[in-house]
Amino acid sequence: MTIIGVGFNSSSTVRFNGFTASSVVHVSSTQLKAIVPSTATTGPITVTNTTAPTGTVRSAVNYTKT
Repeated sequence: MTIIGVGFNSSSTVRFNGFTASSVVHVSSTQLKAIVPSTATTGPITVTNTTAPTGTVRSAVNYTKT
């Protein structure tokens, strides 16, 4: 899944309703590619940076597992 935003870096991690993405590739400061884990359920996507800019952001819309 491609995630578009701002401030992403190589420390970015992604969670789908609390379930950690199987893999995250930092494409650029505005794009991540994440593999949705098979255990993911419908809910928010969160991205966390552990290096500057640090913090966690949450999607405005829920990820829906189909």
